[in-house]
Amino acid sequence: MSANASPAPSTETHDGLPVYALRDVLSQLRLPPPFKSADISGKWRCVLAPSVEASATIATAEDLLLSEEELMKYLEAGIPVRGHAERAAPVHAGCTEDGVKWLTTGKWNVFPKPQIALRRGWGAPGSDMQVSSFHKLIGSFDEVFHHAKEVEVQLTEEEIPAAAAGAAEGVCGAPNDGLSGTFRAASGSSSSEGEVLDLQLFHRDEGCPLMPILGEKLMWPSFIDDGAVCDTATWVSQKGMVRHWHLNDSGEFAMQVALPLSLPPSPLEDDAEEVGAAWLHNGLTHGAKQMRALMCPVMSAAAVASPNGASARTSSARHVPAMVAIFAPKGGYDWVLHDDESTMLGKVVAVDLFATPDEALPDDMAVLPVLTVAVLESGGTPLIIPPNLAQLSIALEDCVVVEQRRVSNLWLDDVSYFLHRCARWQTNPIIYAYLQQDLQDDAFLAGQVIPFLIRVFEEHCAATVFHAAVRRRAVCSLFALAANEKHYGLSETTRHSLMELLQGGNASMQAVLRSAPYRTTVTITELPATLEAWLTLYWNMSWCWPKPGCVLRAPNVVQPLGAKPTSLQQKTHYIPVVYPPDTCSPVYGTAEDSLEGTVLQYLEMKQMETKPKDLMAYLRTRKQPPDDLLEELF
Repeated sequence: MSANASPAPSTETHDGLPVYALRDVLSQLRLPPPFKSADISGKWRCVLAPSVEASATIATAEDLLLSEEELMKYLEAGIPVRGHAERAAPVHAGCTEDGVKWLTTGKWNVFPKPQIALRRGWGAPGSDMQVSSFHKLIGSFDEVFHHAKEVEVQLTEEEIPAAAAGAAEGVCGAPNDGLSGTFRAASGSSSSEGEVLDLQLFHRDEGCPLMPILGEKLMWPSFIDDGAVCDTATWVSQKGMVRHWHLNDSGEFAMQVALPLSLPPSPLEDDAEEVGAAWLHNGLTHGAKQMRALMCPVMSAAAVASPNGASARTSSARHVPAMVAIFAPKGGYDWVLHDDESTMLGKVVAVDLFATPDEALPDDMAVLPVLTVAVLESGGTPLIIPPNLAQLSIALEDCVVVEQRRVSNLWLDDVSYFLHRCARWQTNPIIYAYLQQDLQDDAFLAGQVIPFLIRVFEEHCAATVFHAAVRRRAVCSLFALAANEKHYGLSETTRHSLMELLQGGNASMQAVLRSAPYRTTVTITELPATLEAWLTLYWNMSWCWPKPGCVLRAPNVVQPLGAKPTSLQQKTHYIPVVYPPDTCSPVYGTAEDSLEGTVLQYLEMKQMETKPKDLMAYLRTRKQPPDDLLEELF
C-alpha cells in the first residue's frame, strides 16, 4: 500500500456510500509506473464498491439465498458490489495458494495453438483498435509474464498506412519500429517499454488448453440466474497492464475474483514493515482507516485478526490488492467515451484520467459523475458488475482473475441499451448466441421468458424494497421486449398483446410503468416523470449530444432508479467540448444552462483546439473563482 495515510475525510454520500476524491483513494494503492495518483484531477469523485453480504453467516447454499436481497439495491443502481466470500470459495479451493504459479506451471500452461495477448496501450485515447500492432501471439500463460523472445505480427496491407499515419502523428502508446510491414515486438525483459501484456482467455474454442475452468464455480445470486451464461474466462495480467474504458459485451453481468498470490519478500525491509503496520491501522486517521477497510476488506480484516507483525504480513501476502477497476455510473458512458468523434477520427476518443487537468473538466465538479472504485484482492471476495458500466482497470500485481458473464432475463432493458449503443460503433462487438438465437425465437420468448417475468412479478408482491425492485425489474424487461422490435423476435401478435398487458391489461404492471423513477417531490421538466419515460431516455443516446462533437448535454438526468437527484442534477447543463488532436481526449468548457451560450463558448475553444497552452490558459481564466482582493486592487 502507499505511504499516503491522510486522505481527506468523506463529507458526502452517494447511494448511502461515502464519497471520496478519486486521487485520494488511488493514493492508498501502489500504482505501478507510469500511473501516479497525483496526476488525477481533484474534481473526480468516487465511492468504493460495498461489501453488502459481509456480515451474513453463510453455512449452506440456502443461506446465500437469504443474504442476496442486500445485493439488489446496488446492482439495480449500477454499482459494482462485493459478494460473500462463499460465492468464490469453490474457485479458491480449485487452485493452490499462488494462482500465477498454479496457472503457469500446470500441464495446461502451453496452448494447443497460439493465443492473442494485448499490449499495454490497446484502447488508449488516440489508438486504433483495428490495427494489430497492439496484439502479440503467445504460446503459453507463462509468456504473459516472461516474454523476452522477439515476436513478429504481420500487418495487413490495409494496416500499414494506418500504422504509418499513427506514428507520424505521435499517437500515444502506438509502437513504432520504423514502419516496416512487420511490427517487431520489443525484445528483452518483461519490463521492456511497451511490453506489458494481458490475456483474456475465453473458454469457448478448441485453441484453449484443457484445464479447470474455475469461473464456472462462481455462485450467482438467484435473481440473476435466469437467462444464460455467455462466457467464462481466465484473465491473466502483467503488473502495470491497463485496460482502457470499455463496455462488456451484450449488456451482461460479470462476476470476477482474483486468485490467491504468494508474493516474494520485498527487497526493502522497511517496505514489508510498512505493509504490516499500515493494515494494523497504526498511525492512520479515522478517515484513512475507514477508506482502507472499504477498499480491501479481506486484507484489512486479516491484519486486524493477526495483531503481531509477522502473521499479519503472512496473511497480507495471500490477500493483496491485485487489480483496481474504475467504473463510470449507469448512464454515464458519454462522460468518458465519445463514440461519434471516435467514428469520425477512426481512433479511440476517451477521457484519460491520468492526463486530464482541472482546467479540462467542467468548472463545477458536482456536474461530473460519481465513479465507483473496486479493488480485487488476491484470494478475496468476488465482485459482481452490473451491465453497461464503462470501466477501466489496472493490474497492481502479476495476477490471475477468473470471471463468468451472463445475461439476465430480469435486465433485458440493459440488453436493449447495449444494442442501441453498439449500433453507433465503428467496430463490431461480440453479440452472444443467446441474443442472436434464443431472444429471436417467438416461441421461446412467448413460452418461457414472458411467462417467467409475469410469474416473478406476481410472486414478489411483499411490501419490501427488495420485492419492489424485483417487480420493477420484471416490468422493465417486459417493456424492453415490447418496445424494441429490432432487438427481439416477437411476432406482432405477441408484441401487441404484451404492450396491451403493460398499458392497462394488468393494472399493477401499469402502475409500476407509470411510477416516478426518482425520489423527488419537485416537478422538474428536465427529469423523466415515469419509469416508461426513463427507459425511453436511457435507450435514446442522441439527446446527450444536441450538437454532436461540439456540445454535450450532461447525462445527469439518467440517474439510478430510486435515486434522489440533487438540485444540480435536476437541471439541464450544456457543456462545450473540443478534442486536441495530440491527445484524442475531450476538453470540457464551463457548464451553461442555455444551448446558445454554450455554442458561443465552443467556437472560442475551437479556435484554440490545436494550441493546448492557450486553451488551458483560456479555460483557467473562465473556471477560477473571482478573487475579491484582486478585484479591489485592479
